[in-house]
Amino acid sequence: MKLLNIISFIVGLSCFHSSYGESLLWLEDGSRSQPKVRAHLEDHNKKTQQWLNQATPLSNALVKTWSESQSVKAPTPWLIQYQNYYHDQVIKGERFVVKKTAEDSPIECLVNISVRQQQSDYYQLANWAVAKGDRFIALSEDLTGEEHYTLTLVDRVSKQEIVLSQSATTQAIWSENGQYLYFWAAEESRSSSLLQRYDVLSKQTKTLWEWADPQWIVSLYLAADPHFALVQVNNENSSEQRILKTNSSHLSLPLRAAQPGIEYYADVANGWLYINSNFNGKFALYRRLLSMNENPWQLFYAPDDHSTLDNFYLYQAGVVVKTNQAQHSQLAIMDQHGKLRASQPLATESEVAWVSRNGDWQSNKLRVRSMSMVSAGVWREFDVASLQWKRLGQDHYPAYLPEQYESQQIVVDVDGVAIPVTLAYRKDTLSAQSSVFLYGYGAYGVTMRPYFMPQVISLLDQGVIYAIAHVRGGGYHGELWHRAGSGILKKIGISDFLNVASSLQHFNNGQRAIYAIGGSAGGTLVAAAVNQNPALFAGVVLQVPFVDVLRSMSAEDSSSLSVQQREEWGDPSQPLQRSAIEAYDPLLNIQAKPYPPTLVRVGWFDNRVPYWEGAKYIEKMSMMSTGSGPYLLWTDFNSGHSSDSRKALQQQAVEYAFLLTIDKNKKAEQ
Repeated sequence: MKLLNIISFIVGLSCFHSSYGESLLWLEDGSRSQPKVRAHLEDHNKKTQQWLNQATPLSNALVKTWSESQSVKAPTPWLIQYQNYYHDQVIKGERFVVKKTAEDSPIECLVNISVRQQQSDYYQLANWAVAKGDRFIALSEDLTGEEHYTLTLVDRVSKQEIVLSQSATTQAIWSENGQYLYFWAAEESRSSSLLQRYDVLSKQTKTLWEWADPQWIVSLYLAADPHFALVQVNNENSSEQRILKTNSSHLSLPLRAAQPGIEYYADVANGWLYINSNFNGKFALYRRLLSMNENPWQLFYAPDDHSTLDNFYLYQAGVVVKTNQAQHSQLAIMDQHGKLRASQPLATESEVAWVSRNGDWQSNKLRVRSMSMVSAGVWREFDVASLQWKRLGQDHYPAYLPEQYESQQIVVDVDGVAIPVTLAYRKDTLSAQSSVFLYGYGAYGVTMRPYFMPQVISLLDQGVIYAIAHVRGGGYHGELWHRAGSGILKKIGISDFLNVASSLQHFNNGQRAIYAIGGSAGGTLVAAAVNQNPALFAGVVLQVPFVDVLRSMSAEDSSSLSVQQREEWGDPSQPLQRSAIEAYDPLLNIQAKPYPPTLVRVGWFDNRVPYWEGAKYIEKMSMMSTGSGPYLLWTDFNSGHSSDSRKALQQQAVEYAFLLTIDKNKKAEQ
């Protein structure tokens, strides 16, 4: 599958300067060692906390509500590997990687994750992989929030641990015989990536291959046949893969040399190589015998003219292909010869659904998670052999009554283009004055799924309408939708967001205040929209926002910027594209206008969007705005781009309480 490099550059010093930024450059402390900078941010935290004191009872009440309404979660399906079952779950308050030998057999705890978590102020377990025989477990962990992953090998027999890399990707895979662990790691200067193999018998690490182009993303994954793995490099619109024989470490030549605009993603099972590729113009599924390297790829499945091929899954009983048409997904189940056996919808029209935590090739188990904004999540399992669905369970919230809530899909017309909006509200609390919390992202072709979240339900209970704007630049209608709002056309997605906000002011004949929320690349969208029409928004929350676009994209160290990032945001070295960036850059375009109350949260160790972007944004807004604010900055000194899971609920509660307090004060003044 294609991996995305989403704002993953470490911003270096730039040759770009202008009057707006020169006075704020002192905030850019890449070493995180300047006392003056830290003291300044800590002072902001104190001021922010002083203002938030009035919202503390509300944020505490939200956390209490969320904690007390904890669901009876439908058990997440177990991973099936080598006829054993593996999971990462909480038992008596502690988190473990666990195993069982059959569905109804006793659980064996393999590694205590909670003990490891307690050793760090920040902790994220990104991935884990158990070797055949269960003696060795590889753990990929972020211990600082900088998204620098430490790969540790745990020996359950000797009780020893070995740190294999402190600069690994999150993926690590085992050979079929359990002797070798394969992983990608950055070499010391981080200018290239090394495919490495650790041998548990010799206790030696060997480099198998080096990829020297930092603008490409490296990855690897096990094939359906665990004797093989696929080693992949890809950028925005091309890919290249090699086959790795896991027991011998033999790495093949590329299946097809990388070519701009051509992508392919392969898998191996039962002696066949299957390839999902667009080399003939549209993605379709091809195959050839694995042993026949020179044979052409033969068409196995092609979607109809109205659908796109999204992914495929190989099983002993057949091949499952997932296709998309707008936001509706279908599963096509075929036998090994390509004959269609059945076609199944992935979910109902009102739901979002995705394939996750599948069983291995022998299991014939495909798993689906589905939900809507007002219906709790369901796990289902499809048996590829019998063509039967099995409901594994649904999340249950004892106090939640789904009939009290409504979810709608509406469209907002923008110059003849229908912009989809997903929204939800509680029927008996909806009034003509109910405010709207509007979320937007609009970048990298990512679709923001309308998940069911108790946190959002608590907003609906207070009379809020929660909405997601699926603007151009995102992926709601596929790659063309993404391209229509990226690069030199980034302003299109911003215009979409403004039009959606304006329309929602009068949703259902109401007079509604609009509160905007955006994170990371979504921060660019929201902040740029606010610059254009600050009076349209009653309040704003920006989470680790990417707001200093021109300076970041003008970094002297251009090797840190991928082709994908330039295609997404624009290339400042090209005059026309530079002008487009200058027109929407959130920090550059702050003006003397009455900006709405704004809360910005940043992470001290953030290497995707460094803390100073949000800090400079609030600093300039505070100086320029003719409004009364408040303009608040909160720096989490123990996190990076992502929040520590132990703090996430509290942080979300503070953000919601900020907006709800602004809304309450605003309505009290009317």
